[in-house]
Amino acid sequence: MGSLALVSSAMNEVGYIEKTIEAVLRLDPRPDLWALVDDGSTDETGRIIDEYAARHPFIKPIHITKKEGRNFASKVHALRAGIELALAKKPDFLGVLDADISFEPDFYTKVLSNFRNDPELGISSGYIFEERGGSFKSRPTNTPFNVAGAIMVFRRECYLATGGFVPMEMGDEDWFLEIKARSLGWKVKADPAIPAYHHRPTGTTNQSALKMQYNNGIKDFRMGSLPLFEFLKCLRRVKEKPYFFGVFIRFYGYLSAAARRLPLIDAPDVVEYLRRDQRSRMGLRPQNAPATSERRN
Repeated sequence: MGSLALVSSAMNEVGYIEKTIEAVLRLDPRPDLWALVDDGSTDETGRIIDEYAARHPFIKPIHITKKEGRNFASKVHALRAGIELALAKKPDFLGVLDADISFEPDFYTKVLSNFRNDPELGISSGYIFEERGGSFKSRPTNTPFNVAGAIMVFRRECYLATGGFVPMEMGDEDWFLEIKARSLGWKVKADPAIPAYHHRPTGTTNQSALKMQYNNGIKDFRMGSLPLFEFLKCLRRVKEKPYFFGVFIRFYGYLSAAARRLPLIDAPDVVEYLRRDQRSRMGLRPQNAPATSERRN
């Protein structure tokens, strides 16, 4: 099936992290290594990590001490610390797992089976399920074309080819990595038949739902998303809280970034690929424009 190493960044996850740890302990087989990074928690998260690591040698705790609060760059630096340790084991696959996720014992067995069946699959995983009306249901924004950053699994060669996670001012480092992988010819696919259960409400960590939507619109503009595609993307989110008002705020964020002429990300090849891919998905791709590029080894 191939070896697997997991990496998690946890900051003040005392209400959720034990669900994640217990889910990993139930995996069969377990990963070769789990780098569990305490990213400067001020609650009991670090103690919980150490207690489990003392009983389970495959869990490798890393503690980062800092004064800064939770932010996007902090999470990336924490992930990179864990990934460095994980890659030293030279696993076939690298999984990034948020510390508020649980799943069934065969979750990674099914994910890695998809990799085994498609040697060009570079990033994959399942679908995020969230609690609504007393039961877990597929998140409305799930699509087979994008893998949730909370449960990403990489083929090691794909991760190394992309250059790995880089800190981004407003986040979306996982989406950037997806686009980069696609631009290099790797396939990216999420499997709706493999659920992962998200226990913390999306986007409520350090900002209101409306502020999150506004910032998402800005991030989409800076990533290079086309106006028509962004509009259609927003319409898809009418079933996601805060519903219609959230859709309006997100598109307003995109338009405000365009009006202010905010700079795009400093990766012209990624922006070009994203726009070409979006035109293709809207049926607007010119006849002579390729949908994907060949993978560069």
